[in-house]
Amino acid sequence: MLSWFLTLCGCGDNNSTRLDFDPNASIVREIAVVGFDVDAEPVIREMSDGSIWIHFEAMPPFFADDDPSSFDVQDFHDQLQSAAAAPVTHDDREVFAIAKPTPETANALKLWLETYRKTNGG
Repeated sequence: MLSWFLTLCGCGDNNSTRLDFDPNASIVREIAVVGFDVDAEPVIREMSDGSIWIHFEAMPPFFADDDPSSFDVQDFHDQLQSAAAAPVTHDDREVFAIAKPTPETANALKLWLETYRKTNGG
């Protein structure tokens, strides 16, 4: 309970906290991603509070089922953050969020996700 409260107050190890997001934000635009995971493509959602949420069907993705050791979630998070050019919070197992994206973040993420398997040997 204490760790949850400290994370909520910004004392956790996430790059941003839940307080950076409006819990009442609505989806402004959904961006389809094609080529990341044939069985379950992620969706990029731009929200009314300016944040971006990336929803995956599965994390690790289904393509990692053949060799689970080939997909490192922390490495994926680090690469995702680099592609976003902004701090990324791994909000839930299948959800990553960017509280303060740049104007280019959504398109950069779409391109990065669509080429991820080609550039990472997946």
